[in-house]
Amino acid sequence: MKYLFSGILLTALLFGNSTASAQDRGEDLFNQTCVACHTIGGGRLIGPDLANVHTRRDEAWIIRFVKTPQALANSGDADAVALLAEYNGLVMPDQALSDDDVRAVIGFIARTSPAAGVAEAAAVEEVSAADLAEERILLGRNLFVGITRLENGGAACNSCHSVDIDLVMTGGSLAINLTDAVPRLTRMGVNAMMAAPPFPVMRDAFKGKSVTEDERGAIVDFLQASAEPGLTVEPVDYGQQLLAYGIGGLIFLLGIFFILGLRGSNRSVNQSIYDRQISST
Repeated sequence: MKYLFSGILLTALLFGNSTASAQDRGEDLFNQTCVACHTIGGGRLIGPDLANVHTRRDEAWIIRFVKTPQALANSGDADAVALLAEYNGLVMPDQALSDDDVRAVIGFIARTSPAAGVAEAAAVEEVSAADLAEERILLGRNLFVGITRLENGGAACNSCHSVDIDLVMTGGSLAINLTDAVPRLTRMGVNAMMAAPPFPVMRDAFKGKSVTEDERGAIVDFLQASAEPGLTVEPVDYGQQLLAYGIGGLIFLLGIFFILGLRGSNRSVNQSIYDRQISST
């Protein structure tokens, strides 16, 4: 009897630890991959509120959509196509998650969803061009292009992104153009995506190098300014800078050539022949 009780207790402990582990994994995965774009009962963000999504969608559909949303929409799936249209063609990136990973996330959503269903949309912070401080926009611009380094050592935004304004030089083309990021995704959404990147490449690039809250706010201000033509910021004249660097480099090279020329002119050809004859005797 004693051994039977011990066995039951051990099984209960193992099963309980396994359940707790699965629950923790679901929460961790949600915070790593979903929280930048979705809430659970907090209203619509970049993507839909996921409260009680398990009651609105079939589990198999959720798994397929999370892993390959674009492919599902391209297949003609009515629900996926409708979501794409509702969110102005913004496609959720494919997630490198296993079926069990997605089930763990669904379980976390089910456990934390409000009983009454999806909550009303959270109020979106509205900030007009007139409310943006010029010094904050300038800081955001400098952080975006790398003139001011990010505190935790992350890469400058224009390593991968660009904006269509004269305030910055052309950026990278590895990721989307961010000129209209704030109008499309809201200030809150852009901030959230920097805080918890939903894209695998961006997530890996900023692993251990998170963008601080103050830096995110300044970059969001700059991106909003880039989408509002009525807001002006003193530009940096990169053309004059490049010209100055070019002239300086040319003068430096000419100086080196001049010095080398002087050294060579001090030695005659006959002197060189004489030196070689002396060294051979």
